[in-house]
Amino acid sequence: MRYILIFSLSFFFVFKAQAYDNFSSLEWHKGTIVLSSHEVITGEVSYDFIHDVVLYRSAGRMQTLTAARVNYFHTINNHTGQVRRFVTLPHYIHSNLPYERNFFFEILLSGEVTFLRKTNKHKGFLHHAQKSEKPSRLNLDNLCYDYFMLYDEKLVHIKNFKKDALPLLAQGGAKGIYDYIKTKNIKEFTPRRQLVVIHFYNIMHTTTNDPHLVQRLGEEKRKF
Repeated sequence: MRYILIFSLSFFFVFKAQAYDNFSSLEWHKGTIVLSSHEVITGEVSYDFIHDVVLYRSAGRMQTLTAARVNYFHTINNHTGQVRRFVTLPHYIHSNLPYERNFFFEILLSGEVTFLRKTNKHKGFLHHAQKSEKPSRLNLDNLCYDYFMLYDEKLVHIKNFKKDALPLLAQGGAKGIYDYIKTKNIKEFTPRRQLVVIHFYNIMHTTTNDPHLVQRLGEEKRKF
């Protein structure tokens, strides 16, 4: 407990010393935040992935919120209309430490299995790429993020998709997922391909468990 308190205070002072100097460089978008108290606040929202905090401002008032105070938030890009969704989940800071703390995870896909990502220790490259006028030649999606899936209410870190994710997705009579991978000739499980495979799993699960959808699909097949 003493170690946790020391770490928390250290994080707080480091954040106070560094983050406020970077507020001017953050991008603000319309957004909504659901606090851990279930209060919902709406206004301009910015996610600082370097410090893993979300900032909120409205009517000249600004707040900085850590994952300990937030359940969920989303932003809507002012220029593109892209919606980004983030959820708070507990995760081990390091495999050698005996406790978890909350982090923000970006939701890439929702469903029976939710596909998520979180910035990792290489997030500085992502920060540099955003500030640079020249496009980065690095594969930032692979380098700067770790990927996860929420399976059976458990957070699974996908270090190797074949070993960590596929065996779980193939359980419960869903082994047709291997046929899908073969049909699509998927050889390398990039984050994009992982999303596609998990999406197929979610569709299969929905079809199996939704009798109305099964009936509609059957009707469609009879038409052809």
